[in-house]
Amino acid sequence: MAEHPAIPIDTVQGHMLTDDGSRLLIKTEQPLALAVQTSALHDLLAAVIAGLAEARARAPQGNKEKLTFAVEWWEIGVSQDGASMVLSFRLGNGAEFCFQIGRDQAPHMRDVLSTITGNPPRSTVPGGAVQ
Repeated sequence: MAEHPAIPIDTVQGHMLTDDGSRLLIKTEQPLALAVQTSALHDLLAAVIAGLAEARARAPQGNKEKLTFAVEWWEIGVSQDGASMVLSFRLGNGAEFCFQIGRDQAPHMRDVLSTITGNPPRSTVPGGAVQ
């Protein structure tokens, strides 16, 4: 922090959009709220995720908790160029996160889901392929 003047923030106490919706106000223990332009929120999220990953990598062994969110809705689709799959997850508050992965990962995902749920893929049900 010595390279850049910084105000340490130890807790986030709340957040809200400004009346005109142009900024996200983030209330902390400091006397001033952070006012982030909504057009910068994607970059802020990317910075937070990168910071979490770096902090996790530096954490002592055994302190590698994954950040998880309860999902209200999900969807699997194809990217606009058709080269990859898009996994979309919506949280209870309406926030939506989308992840792009190679289409070649679909068989592995199917196998993992089958193992976790204990349900064999439909194409390998005993007695032959499903018609």
